[in-house]
Amino acid sequence: MQLKVMIKRLFSVGIGEYNLSSYPNKDLLLFILKQKTLSSHSAVEIGNSSFNTDNNILDNSQLKDLKLNIQSCIDDYCKNIGIKKGKISNSWFNVLYPNGKTKRHNHGLSIVSGAYYPILEEDSCNLIFYRPNPLINSNFYFDQNTEFNIDYYSYPIKQNYLYIFPSLLEHGTETNKDKDRVVISFNTNYE
Repeated sequence: MQLKVMIKRLFSVGIGEYNLSSYPNKDLLLFILKQKTLSSHSAVEIGNSSFNTDNNILDNSQLKDLKLNIQSCIDDYCKNIGIKKGKISNSWFNVLYPNGKTKRHNHGLSIVSGAYYPILEEDSCNLIFYRPNPLINSNFYFDQNTEFNIDYYSYPIKQNYLYIFPSLLEHGTETNKDKDRVVISFNTNYE
């Protein structure tokens, strides 16, 4: 007798990946970022952030087109996962220096969050997403890692790409193995 096995995937978490390589004003963006004051942030090890000094970086009038591009991606992401569209509520940028990393955290007061990487050396520092299901624990004996039992996933990221994900999903980074890495991050809320 042959058994027909069907395993259903439930409670999926969607990660949106958007290529922003065609953004025409990247040099202006980097110039604006270099003018900003950075400070330490509790989630950033060996790096700095504009979160405490300017957490509305995308409201800069010279970055209006970038904010519109990112908002368009947010709208697409929300439509594809079936939730009401949120609007960017705050935005900041972090710089990770060599050997820096972003600690495990989430964005609890937001709907969806995202990270855009205008400067990122290839294979230098992936995003890490942590398993949102706390019910799987050490009572199981694992024969192999599968999407059903992994504790975290190291998500390969690319320069000029934007990644959007549910704000409550815990995330961080690997240790930065190369030059300075720049990320623009944001949160969303309903108007």
